[in-house]
Amino acid sequence: MKNRNNSYWKDVVMATVIAGIGYWILSSATQTGLVDISIEALLFFTGSMIAFWGFSKSGRTVNPYFKKFQLFYGITYLTAVISFCIAIYYYIGNPEVIEVGLEEATSNNLLMVMSSIKSLTFVFLIIAWVYFTKHLDIDATKKKKIAMFFVGFFLYLGGSIIIYFMTDDMNVISLGVIVGIVIGIFAIIALDKRTRYLTMVFVIYSSIHLIEFYMMGKGEALTTGFNNVVYWWVTVLYVLEIRRWIVKALSKTSV
Repeated sequence: MKNRNNSYWKDVVMATVIAGIGYWILSSATQTGLVDISIEALLFFTGSMIAFWGFSKSGRTVNPYFKKFQLFYGITYLTAVISFCIAIYYYIGNPEVIEVGLEEATSNNLLMVMSSIKSLTFVFLIIAWVYFTKHLDIDATKKKKIAMFFVGFFLYLGGSIIIYFMTDDMNVISLGVIVGIVIGIFAIIALDKRTRYLTMVFVIYSSIHLIEFYMMGKGEALTTGFNNVVYWWVTVLYVLEIRRWIVKALSKTSV
């Protein structure tokens, strides 16, 4: 138990250092949007490669559902990286653009392609976490699982509706529905005590998106505030926790 706690603290220290370095780079940059999305691309690429590494190393003794989870988790974040690369290309070609706004993202053809590709990540993400849930083989009735799903779903959707009334931005409702499904799945996952830390990290990670939609609705810049540091920090914790699950699965294989 002590070694496990030390491992979590090491993750926190690493996440803090990476987020701090990211903020230092961001604070001295002209194209803050380019820096922000480049750091996200690097973190997501790392997460996807860890998942693909786990998938490639998984033998027959690894739970087949967990193996599929690794595959779709890797696909999810590699797809996100591809969309980010399109945005990076746009920023490089338009050095006068500091940060891409919602209006520009919905009117520029290249950015619309980026958004379309990024939307696929939600499909892959849902598939990934469904497989993760199946691999846990949670000891709960079907009614309880359904109830937990709707609790998680409506809590997140409720938060998005509140932000909609505060900002008048319909996009946040779409986010609430799509991410709400994933949060609902995580509510089921949380029934397994081993996943409580993972669930907490993912809920914080997803909640930042709601905060950013609120900021956009209020006309605030997304790439110069504290939200970037928190987002990178939680993303590192998220990636490292997934790595912990993968390493644990592989260690069972080697026994």
